[in-house]
Amino acid sequence: MADERMPLEEMEFLLVFVNPAPSRRLTCAHSIPIANEPLKLRVHRGKKIPLSHFVYASNPRKSGPKGHVTRGPVVDTGDDSVGDLWYCHKGQWLYLFYH
Repeated sequence: MADERMPLEEMEFLLVFVNPAPSRRLTCAHSIPIANEPLKLRVHRGKKIPLSHFVYASNPRKSGPKGHVTRGPVVDTGDDSVGDLWYCHKGQWLYLFYH
């Protein structure tokens, strides 16, 4: 039988969130398909990043709202030199590529 595994460079990765506090409902989708392989997976709390630096995952041509900053957890899939930041805002995922 032939090996049917997809080459790594063609893979789409999936970030999956499990809600550890069922009393707090997750407002964004519980999974995010991402194109770049996560290098690390970290959650930053207390970072204040303008949402206008982010774009909507559902529409990457649309910037995040002006006049707002991140409040709460920011998911980082990079290694400090390159990666993506993910933030849930009003039920929609926003992301910011950094390098």
